Amino acid sequence: MISLYAKKLKAKEIPLSELTFNVMISKAPSEYVKTVPQHIRAAKLLESIREIKKGDIISYVKIINKPGVKPVEMARPDEIDSAKYMEFMESTFDQILSSMDLDFSSLIGAPKQTGLDQFFWN
Repeated sequence: MISLYAKKLKAKEIPLSELTFNVMISKAPSEYVKTVPQHIRAAKLLESIREIKKGDIISYVKIINKPGVKPVEMARPDEIDSAKYMEFMESTFDQILSSMDLDFSSLIGAPKQTGLDQFFWN
């Protein structure tokens, strides 16, 4: 099942609605000055089409280009950063798999990564 989703993710076959991160904003986007979290970057893009206020839920996806995230309403499947979602999947399953002496890479059919190889696997 994990390998099937990994393949679908790489092929950009998963609907955007299933890739969204949903975060409630605790203050207006304009109040974020020093550090701007991902959901606020998405909210600022969304402000071009509707008003965003404290308490709103921002649904965003991770994309390849800057700013790295985009509101799901404005995103296209070809923009999805599959590598970021693979990292998220791996970190999510890593603890469970390691307790069963399994490896995420082998589960999805990827070669075992060692040393510098891990930075070049796509």
